[in-house]
Amino acid sequence: MELKVFCAWWGLDHLGIEGMLNKIKGAGFDGVEVFAPLDTGDYSFFVKQ
Repeated sequence: MELKVFCAWWGLDHLGIEGMLNKIKGAGFDGVEVFAPLDTGDYSFFVKQ
């Protein structure tokens, strides 16, 4: 069995998207739990991280 550990977005939004993802990645988490905005914006930044 493989266990994945995800970090929640909660409490990190003050860092901005890039700062938050860098902090989570640097801490060794496997992923991040975020909400998907309802607009149809460009999500490529999330995918490339």
